[in-house]
Amino acid sequence: MRNFTRYIIFALPIIFLGVNITAQELTQEEKLTQKKEIRRLLKDCVSQYQIENYDAVNTKADSILILEEDNADALYYKSLSYYNVGDTTTAIETLRRGVDLSPLSSRLKILFSRILLTLNNTTEAMSLVDEVLAIKPKLPEALYLKGLVLLAQNDSTQAIVFFQQALKNQIFSD
Repeated sequence: MRNFTRYIIFALPIIFLGVNITAQELTQEEKLTQKKEIRRLLKDCVSQYQIENYDAVNTKADSILILEEDNADALYYKSLSYYNVGDTTTAIETLRRGVDLSPLSSRLKILFSRILLTLNNTTEAMSLVDEVLAIKPKLPEALYLKGLVLLAQNDSTQAIVFFQQALKNQIFSD
């Protein structure tokens, strides 16, 4: 009986360890399945955006955000769709969330800056563009956008400099 007790004492942790590893494997499989589903939904999101079906874009983006609440790509397309239907307030709220979750995302900051520029909020637009240029100083879209912001601030001389840099960098990046 004593050997049996010793066997049980040593065997139980091994059995529990085996169960735990199996549960982790299932979790890894579920994560892989979830990532595949997110990729599929994101492709659908892009396709729907290209055909200007903004309601479907939001539906797909919401589905992604249910699976992964901090998905910056879903927030980007959701913001784009809101902006394209004229809901700049919701687009800005969504972009703020996206930038908070992904502070190095040039794409989110450029879209955010474009929307702010359309609302004549040149100060915040310039701040976002400068953040992008601090990370990617030769990004043509950011250089061009900075030129637009400077033009909106009546600094046409500096705007021309940034337009020229954007054009030069676009030519050499192709």
